[in-house]
Amino acid sequence: MERLLNKSDERSRKIESMILQRLAEKTQTSIAIELGVSESKISRLKNDDIPMISKLITCLGLKVVPDDSLEVSQAELKSIKTLARKYLEIDEMA
Repeated sequence: MERLLNKSDERSRKIESMILQRLAEKTQTSIAIELGVSESKISRLKNDDIPMISKLITCLGLKVVPDDSLEVSQAELKSIKTLARKYLEIDEMA
């Protein structure tokens, strides 16, 4: 159980880190305008709520990934690995 909690905590920290990095790439003003809230609300969100939001995302079994990421299922990844292995073995025989 403790190992699961540690893994969950690690995922939450990674999510929190990713969110904070992306927040740092934009100004609080621009984010506030996009969300239709005050800059102080963004500041409070950043300082008070991001850790809890990150834990919530983890608890729900969700992931935070960049827009340009490509997500594949475990079954698809297994298929890709099988095909890659097959064709790499053929290439090594040639």
